[in-house]
Parts: sequence; C-alpha cells; structure tokens
Amino acid sequence: MKVFYYLRIVIWIESIIMARPIRNTPILTGADADRFLREISVLPSEEERKKERARIEASAQQFLSLVLNVKKRKEVCE
Repeated sequence: MKVFYYLRIVIWIESIIMARPIRNTPILTGADADRFLREISVLPSEEERKKERARIEASAQQFLSLVLNVKKRKEVCE
C-alpha cells in the first residue's frame, strides 16, 4: 500500500514540474526603459551581496540534505 501511495505522489509531482512554454520577452520603450536602466545601474552594497550569497548557500545545503534524506528513505523502502 505504501508503494502505491509513493508512486501516486511521484506521478503527481512530475505532472506539476513539467515544463511550461516560455513567453516572449517584452521590449521596453520610453519611461519603462529609462526606469529599468536606472534600477539596474544601482548595485547593492558588498555586505548585502555577502548576506544574499550566504542565504543562497544555506538554501542549497537545505535542499541537498532534503534530497539525501529522500534517497535514504527510498533505499530503505526497496
């Protein structure tokens, strides 16, 4: 029974993750283009970039540990 539920969940997750079509990139003109160029020209401080990098690395480690736990559970079930 557990295997059946596991398979149903895997199939459901795969149906959610399937690729979706990519929309065309909009072309900015006028005031929108000027605002976009102004916003991308301002760089965050080095401290903010380091904080963001640390946050990303922590999230990646969490994800990897989650994947390892799922693999371990899968091996136990088999």
